[in-house]
Amino acid sequence: MKRSLPYRHVIFDLDGTVADTRADLAQSMIRTLNSLDMPEPTPDQVIAAVGWGARNLVARVVGPEHEDRVDEVLGHFRRDYRAHLVVETRLFDGMRRLLQDLSASGARLSVATNKPVVLSRQLLDELSLDLFDDVVGPEDVERPKPAPDMLGELLARSGVEPAAAVMVGDMETDVGCAIAAGVPAILVLWGGYAMAPGLERRADHVCGTMDELRGLLL
Repeated sequence: MKRSLPYRHVIFDLDGTVADTRADLAQSMIRTLNSLDMPEPTPDQVIAAVGWGARNLVARVVGPEHEDRVDEVLGHFRRDYRAHLVVETRLFDGMRRLLQDLSASGARLSVATNKPVVLSRQLLDELSLDLFDDVVGPEDVERPKPAPDMLGELLARSGVEPAAAVMVGDMETDVGCAIAAGVPAILVLWGGYAMAPGLERRADHVCGTMDELRGLLL
């Protein structure tokens, strides 16, 4: 008899969980600020500011001394990033196979991300990844992660109870969102973005490798 999956709805963060987007985000921000004759950040400074949405990313990178230019920088950054979305961005090793196997086993697959949906869908399309049933971003809900709104929206669409779903992510926003929604949280450690101290203790499970994640989900 076929063993049932532990979770019927598997919800993934995108940046740092499904795909390594660090280089393209960093280079886009650097090009943007260079084009505006503003101080150039290091890639590490950009990467450390990722995870809380584009406006927060820009505000944290330019600093309070340039807060009056956040909207200007944000517009330039969004245009540049969309034009260079998948230059160095790649799926993490083993992710495509994991998603294929989950889909084949009957799990519903979704993305909950603080990246705008139009960019998320473009990124998935350019990576030839068409396995997700839903993609929800900040424009779809009242509050972005770590508020529970995105998971609430996805669960409402699928009709799956919180206990039968799981959130897979690499940051505080993902774990916090899952806890607020009453959904189990799996924290993955390969993302490369800033991780809040003590975050591993808040997650239901912690995975350092793709094989560990496969073991939990399949």
